[in-house]
Amino acid sequence: EAATQALIKSEKLITIAEMAAGFGHEIRNTISGMTLGIDNVIEQLRIKGLSDPQVEKLLTKTKEYSRRSIDIVERLNDFAKPGHVEKVNLYEVVDNSIEMARDGLKKLLLNIDIIKQMEDGIPMIEGNSVHFEQIFLNLIRNACQAMEDTGGEIFIKVTTNNDWIDMAVRDTG
Repeated sequence: EAATQALIKSEKLITIAEMAAGFGHEIRNTISGMTLGIDNVIEQLRIKGLSDPQVEKLLTKTKEYSRRSIDIVERLNDFAKPGHVEKVNLYEVVDNSIEMARDGLKKLLLNIDIIKQMEDGIPMIEGNSVHFEQIFLNLIRNACQAMEDTGGEIFIKVTTNNDWIDMAVRDTG
């Protein structure tokens, strides 16, 4: 009976993974279509002489987020595979997390500075980039909420210590 239950559970998980892969494919296609649409808008504005650097900057930023969304969907699909581990560049993880925080937490970051302190030569590590970005983003959000009324600074520090990598996030709140 236990073996039958385990088999049923396994089949359900396989079905969920297959559905997620299908959703991921559809989301990628939709985002790709949006990116093409943005390119067309930029081109049409230029053709009609209505080009505005500020509008183009916003549209280009939107395209960057579209590409990032596709990357996230692909990483999530990879993550859905059992035991998925990838080489993670912590410089990129921290930079992406800070950029997402600056774009998504603008109101909270009005009187808050984010200070990044990363040693040179931090090696690639095994893990999952999406998870690391989510962790850093959550820590930044929590720090912002703690300093919402007072303002302050958030320090993100990544250093090596013999065979270890130390990562710390602290704030003045």
